[in-house]
Amino acid sequence: MTLTQLDATPTTWLAVGYDVRGSSMGTGRLRFQWRDEAGRLDVAGRRYRIMRGEEDGLYILERRGRRIASAAGPTEHARNFEIDYRGERWELRARPKRHAFKILRRGRRVAEIGPASWYRRHARLEAPAGIDDELAYFMMGLTLLWWRRKRIA
Repeated sequence: MTLTQLDATPTTWLAVGYDVRGSSMGTGRLRFQWRDEAGRLDVAGRRYRIMRGEEDGLYILERRGRRIASAAGPTEHARNFEIDYRGERWELRARPKRHAFKILRRGRRVAEIGPASWYRRHARLEAPAGIDDELAYFMMGLTLLWWRRKRIA
């Protein structure tokens, strides 16, 4: 599936829920738990969980108990996520002095996630090269979790 743009719009003032539009899967709903770095994604009649592994600290995207993707990171000094999606390595790397993240595949920039505008809490993923929808939703969730972590901290 090819994706050119994915938009996440907060549904609540505290940004624990987002409507995500633009994928071929249709509109999704991403909801985070209030205190944990965990949430769920409902899209196209499917329910996914995004959670943080207790033992290894990885962020995990799973459906029906099956791991679809995992991400290591970030640390305070390196705002990067190393993502494993179906045996492929991806990287979500923060852009210096911005809230935006570059998406890299095999070291090449293929997309970007950032604020839709400077005055909003909306996020936009733009991917001219195309990314699987599940992976795009997971990367969007990681970005929103990072933004949320920085606001709360």
